[in-house]
Amino acid sequence: MEEKQNTGGKLTYIEELHRKRQNRKIRNTAALALVLAVLVFYFTGTYASAFSALAEAAESVQIFLNRSGSFPAKTGIVEPLQAEVLAGGFVELGQEDLFVYSATGTNLRSIQHGYARPAITTGNSRFCVYNRGGTELRVESRTRSLYSEKMPQNILLCQMSGNGSLAVVTQSTRYLAEMSVYPPDFGEPYCWWTTKNEGTPVRVAFADDNHRMAVGCISAKDGQLASAIYMLDTHKNTVTAVYQADAGSALLDLKWISNSQVLCIYDNFACVLNPSTGAELCRFSYGGAAVASVSVYGRTAALLLSTRSGSRLVVLNDRMNALLDTTVAAANRVTVTHNSVYLLRDGTVERMNLKGESQWVQSFDTKPQFLLNAEQLLLFVDSSAQVLAAPAAEK
Repeated sequence: MEEKQNTGGKLTYIEELHRKRQNRKIRNTAALALVLAVLVFYFTGTYASAFSALAEAAESVQIFLNRSGSFPAKTGIVEPLQAEVLAGGFVELGQEDLFVYSATGTNLRSIQHGYARPAITTGNSRFCVYNRGGTELRVESRTRSLYSEKMPQNILLCQMSGNGSLAVVTQSTRYLAEMSVYPPDFGEPYCWWTTKNEGTPVRVAFADDNHRMAVGCISAKDGQLASAIYMLDTHKNTVTAVYQADAGSALLDLKWISNSQVLCIYDNFACVLNPSTGAELCRFSYGGAAVASVSVYGRTAALLLSTRSGSRLVVLNDRMNALLDTTVAAANRVTVTHNSVYLLRDGTVERMNLKGESQWVQSFDTKPQFLLNAEQLLLFVDSSAQVLAAPAAEK
């Protein structure tokens, strides 16, 4: 009997020690978050930035303490419109609802947006859901609503930067279009108006500094599609550089891949620009093959091209040199990581290395829809998000 009591006492002591360590870890996390917020306030000198950092730090601690979920996470969205990475987790958009999940698979929020043509854009830890062709938008954090806005004209496009600044492109009564860039606290915006000379903005990409932007515009000139990239800076009143693409080229994607490189994906070629001058640094042409899917990781871009015989997979570095250029079985989407490429097909996901060698194929009963390179690789299939891993027999 004494041995049982002593054993029980030892277990109680161990559990108490574990609890104290956990509490110490939580206090240290909260203290670190507070220190980071104070540093932000010190270096930016703005109360808005400080309060935003404090709120996000407190939110991160709250999410850390509420780790009640796990993967696979059943979201219930049969046909998602979008799925985007959010602070290691994700936000998934459906026709009527959207869901926010943490990196550990905990359901943080469920929102009925009520928009006819919904779309989302994400920063590091907040996102915007907006009504394309309508006037309403909402900015949300992982756990709460931050603000909502009704624009005076219909929204064409929204794009959020890493720190939560928001570019909103709308129609205009006096110009062809208007772009307003709001700071994270939705204060006084930076504005840029376009005429027929510049065209309509269709893509916006922020640099990591959150104030430089590349804006892709399209217009019609001499009966052909004209596409140009305008470099803007919210600290300056004028366009800093311009790139004019080949006549007839349609811009499909636009990303900063470093502080001095902007990647442009067109329907017939890809190129890298110098944002300071607008000069084209390098280019890769793919001979008119249709672009089915694009994925960018760091300075590496993967292009899935549709051909008559199936699909062509091209992986490019930042000098537009092909690390991989090979024919593959017809696929729907591509996702590239630091060392692998994943191809999504109607009932399978295939992993290949950057040499083009197939490493494994996993089958599913329904069509895989999205694969996010979040804190873990998350596959959206059968109304759920699950961690993608090699089939058990092939690990």
